[in-house]
Amino acid sequence: MASPVEADTTVGAEEEGCDEGEGDTGSLGQYSSNKSGGSLGSSGAQAAPPAEAPAESSEGLPSRHESQAERTVELQREDETSNRDLELCKQKLSDAEALISSLQERQREADEAAAAQKRALDEEQQKSKALGRELEETKEASASLQKRLADRVAKAEGDLRTREARVAELEQRTKGLQARSNMADALQRQVQDLRRQLKEADERSERDYAYSSAVRHSARILPEKETAAWLARGSALASAEPKRRSCGSERRATEWRAGALGAARARGPG
Repeated sequence: MASPVEADTTVGAEEEGCDEGEGDTGSLGQYSSNKSGGSLGSSGAQAAPPAEAPAESSEGLPSRHESQAERTVELQREDETSNRDLELCKQKLSDAEALISSLQERQREADEAAAAQKRALDEEQQKSKALGRELEETKEASASLQKRLADRVAKAEGDLRTREARVAELEQRTKGLQARSNMADALQRQVQDLRRQLKEADERSERDYAYSSAVRHSARILPEKETAAWLARGSALASAEPKRRSCGSERRATEWRAGALGAARARGPG
């Protein structure tokens, strides 16, 4: 398929060919006219001398008619050639016009395709601009979300530190309460020990009271010296008993009391 420049070059060449054909025809006609003129001139030159006989001048007339006939034939041939060249030029001109029309149609189609492509490019540019705006909005939204997330993380860290401080405080309080509980348990054990000691002291008091009652009762029976000895020994055992909380001392004190009561009963009243 020829481009517009090549088509113009081809059309110009064809037109130049037509002009060259016409030029050839003209040169051909000029050549034949020159030839016929030359022949006429030569025949005239031949008839010019007056020394020639009248018969020779009459012979030059048929040759002139023959040259005119030849010239007419040549002119007819030149006309036919010119007509053929003209028809060829017309055909070439028609082909050139058809080619120009086809090229114009192709140019129009190319212009339409270029316009459609430009519209598509404009649409793509609009879409690109819209995507750019959406990207900017997305970036702004992402930055806002990141800021909110950072604020929430900072707040959560602050809450965590506050809770850790509260947990540490509660642990300290728990330790204090545990210490107080241990102290309360120790005090409870001390109270129980004191109650037990008080109970033992009450029991000892009751036994001492019973022993002193028996001694007072036996003092009326035993001699004065023996009664004093028993009382001194019983007092010594009673005073030593809180220091020695052993079963042996308790048993020995009970035996001494029983011995004193038995001796008092053995002596009898009076």
